[in-house]
Amino acid sequence: MVNRDQPVATERTGSSSGRTSSPTARRRLGDWLYRPTPRTPWYEGAVVLLLSAAVALFRLPPGRLDTIWAEDGVVFLRQAEESMGLGPLFRPYSGYLHLLPRLVAEVASWLPLHLAGLVFSISAALVVGTASWSVWVFGRAHLPSPWLRGGLAAAVALVPAGGLEAADNVANSHWFLIFAAFWALIGRRRSAWGHVLPALIVMLAALSDPLAVVLLPLALGRLVLLPRREWWVAGTYLIAMTVQLIVVLSAERTTGARPAAMEIAFGYALRVVSTSIVGNGGTQRLVGAGGRELVWTVGVVVAAALLVALLFSRPERRPLIVTAAVASVGLFCVESLFALNVEYPPAGALANDLHLSARYTIVPSLLLLSALAVAAQGVAERLSGSWRALVLVTALVPVALMAGFDYRSEPDPRATAPEWSDSVEGAEQECAAGGPDQVVVLPIAPTEPWAVELTCGIVTGG
Repeated sequence: MVNRDQPVATERTGSSSGRTSSPTARRRLGDWLYRPTPRTPWYEGAVVLLLSAAVALFRLPPGRLDTIWAEDGVVFLRQAEESMGLGPLFRPYSGYLHLLPRLVAEVASWLPLHLAGLVFSISAALVVGTASWSVWVFGRAHLPSPWLRGGLAAAVALVPAGGLEAADNVANSHWFLIFAAFWALIGRRRSAWGHVLPALIVMLAALSDPLAVVLLPLALGRLVLLPRREWWVAGTYLIAMTVQLIVVLSAERTTGARPAAMEIAFGYALRVVSTSIVGNGGTQRLVGAGGRELVWTVGVVVAAALLVALLFSRPERRPLIVTAAVASVGLFCVESLFALNVEYPPAGALANDLHLSARYTIVPSLLLLSALAVAAQGVAERLSGSWRALVLVTALVPVALMAGFDYRSEPDPRATAPEWSDSVEGAEQECAAGGPDQVVVLPIAPTEPWAVELTCGIVTGG
């Protein structure tokens, strides 16, 4: 019986001396990095998507689900309600395109206004579920262990930063889309129809966030290392990324102060490495117990463990370990240099505030966890018995810590936010005494001055 999770065999060509020719070496690298994806039953993927979406949805207490967060209301919903047709879909905001939030806002604008809060919350949770689905389906060849693959899929819904400002809002869902696109570009589907969903994911990611450019080497790698019949996903990404970059280069965008290189390095050790291993709560305890020195120690230990695992892993696992780790560091550096309107990582008294701009750590953390999961897979494949079990259990410890200590944020980011349906009801009562052109203010999360201004004609459907 053929083991479909093993690396694809490659032919040797060239002289009788057995020396491998360049095309064959290129094919081997392609088969190692873009491993053919074994078929996954559709119901497995559906269960993973729905479970992950449910876990993500209830990271906010049930009473907070009917709320709208910041740009979801002030920008995307308001512009969708005020516009006729699909005009806002490709309207830039803050210097780039936001296709996914625009699409969700369009759907919300077709439904009764009081349902918009739930539409945004559920849609955001489904995006998280899609990222977990991408890991489970596209990562099967790299993570044949269902424990490691399931743990990484669970980490998508449990990553500490996902329970803060990014919880249940579409304005920050592009971070999870970028991670989903990473796995969509890694996976190789066997059928022509199998390229449709990954192509859709990479298109949405590229047209929702210019930082998806960090995936450019993966897309170019597909073009160089894989046959033409497998260029569809990379081609879709390149077209969408080109459109996004044209918009970015033609718009003005204000970025914060550029931090020093050592501050970026420490920020990565604190906000990505430490929180990925011991969570936000554990990281705060580390800082309290040993300050920056202990954080640096954790970073060095994790880097050393990853390097040892890389060397000990089977060779076909190594390209993805390196790719995910480099992408994690590279994206964090790009975010630090081009953070919108803020200095990131924060400095001074705010340097250890893990809640501040936590959204920037979502993808770097998930990429680091991907590198660690594949490394654990590579090491476990060389072991047996209790040693193999020990590696698998150790790799799942960070996910257990996330679930146990960082599932819900303290303090609740929407504790003072009114329910959207209550805001709509209050606006309807105010509009009862005015005309359709009267403008009413609907408060939203997180706090004032965030509020949606709509005319009574929109509020009452008149």
